[in-house]
Amino acid sequence: MIVDAPRHYYGLPIDFRAHDSVVWENSPWKETLSVYLAVGEKYYINGEPVPRDGLRTRLQQELNKRLVWTVYFEADYDTLNMDAVYAMDTIEGLGATLVWITPKVREEWRQKESAERRRR
Repeated sequence: MIVDAPRHYYGLPIDFRAHDSVVWENSPWKETLSVYLAVGEKYYINGEPVPRDGLRTRLQQELNKRLVWTVYFEADYDTLNMDAVYAMDTIEGLGATLVWITPKVREEWRQKESAERRRR
């Protein structure tokens, strides 16, 4: 005897059929987001100058265009600590992940690049 009782489904339905993937030729996330601080309280977002009082607004606009909220931060050697702290606080205050590129990190990258070029 077969009983045709209603079935109860729980959980998240998963579709295992193959789907065509979309190939992005011009991905909107290719470019990383960077904040650079130069001597004299000069802030740059991806190479474009931004006034200190406009840093938060402009950074928020750029982050809204991205899926991954990672911001690379670098400062000139002679910048004031309070200016660097302001930039880092602004980045983290918006909820982005801060990657601070220190002179030591920059030197390690240069050494790694030159080692890779020598191997080729």
